[in-house]
Amino acid sequence: MEDSPATIESPGRTFPIAFSLPVTEAARTLGAHYDDSSSHTAPYLQLTAFVLGLNRHVPLPVYRSGAVGRRGWQDVIGMVQYAKKSGVA
Repeated sequence: MEDSPATIESPGRTFPIAFSLPVTEAARTLGAHYDDSSSHTAPYLQLTAFVLGLNRHVPLPVYRSGAVGRRGWQDVIGMVQYAKKSGVA
């Protein structure tokens, strides 16, 4: 966390980074799950990932609400290749 501001300001970055957002408001906006019941940490967002298509639609959202639900980079590469071949992207 201490390095986050330096990462955000790093040269050459071409994508936005969200940092230090209000958890409940961000969860509502993204439709993400969040954990606010933990007694040993501050509230936090569960993993929420999106593949953004060339048409600016989201063909593959991933919402995680626990230990299961992560999408590996191999899955994303396969989905993008399929979308390009089928014209879905």
